[in-house]
Amino acid sequence: MFLSRNQRAKYQPNPGTPQDFQAKVKNSVYYAELPDDAIADHLAHDLAEIPPTSYREGYHGDRHHDYWLSGVRDYRRVMSYWDKYGAGRAPRSFLDFGGSSGRVVRHMAAMNPQAQVYCADLGITAIEWALAHLPMNVQAMQSTILPGLPLADRSVDVITAFSVFTHVDNHEYGWLAELARVAAPGAMLYLTLMTEDTWDACMRIDWRYKGLTGSVAGFDAYERGTPMPADKDKIAFYDKSNSYGTTFHSKRHVHKVWARFFDIHEIWTPPGVETIGEQTVVVCSPKASA
Repeated sequence: MFLSRNQRAKYQPNPGTPQDFQAKVKNSVYYAELPDDAIADHLAHDLAEIPPTSYREGYHGDRHHDYWLSGVRDYRRVMSYWDKYGAGRAPRSFLDFGGSSGRVVRHMAAMNPQAQVYCADLGITAIEWALAHLPMNVQAMQSTILPGLPLADRSVDVITAFSVFTHVDNHEYGWLAELARVAAPGAMLYLTLMTEDTWDACMRIDWRYKGLTGSVAGFDAYERGTPMPADKDKIAFYDKSNSYGTTFHSKRHVHKVWARFFDIHEIWTPPGVETIGEQTVVVCSPKASA
């Protein structure tokens, strides 16, 4: 299994800036959750170019404005939970663990120019793009599958991980401990994963079922409509090379295992699990005694 993605992707030009696409797209699903004034505020602050599709794991294809809007939406969701559970002040630091080329990091940096923003990812192409194009308060670093980040203890206020634990199996507990280590007192963590809710959606919705069975082996062994097995807290599926996997975690697993590392505030599944492939969110903080 690879430790990191060291092979650089073939050069691709950037498609443009968020401002270039704003007038061309008016029917994005993300508009339903984003007020016009919020979009205008982000457009005024975020002047960085958008990465080419191949530098962002293919997400959103040539729908570059959707890619940008999805980052706005997720950033605003994160900050709403910071306001609810955070330290009661503006964040001084952010970490997007598995942040790729900065889909959410760009908004953390643009909207909080006083804060230090860290982006950690396996892919060297994504990291080098982020360092070349995102604001100077972003420090992007290549990580590996093995738990460990070059960050000080108790140094980060807001920690996010979008669709990371979805692909973590053997090193899950080490990474939970590592995120707990770097979380500052009063920190808030916003971590997504695939739970029973996602399992049910994958079983029920044709495109989700086909997407999963096409990328990993074994999921199609379960008949369509089968609930996630009640006797399993975690189920991992891998591709033929054993280098890519998809992991489902039960909510019971979060309360039984993740709660050893964090105080769990909320576990919620956005309605987009049915339509655009969203995942369950775990909102948590460092243990009060830490």
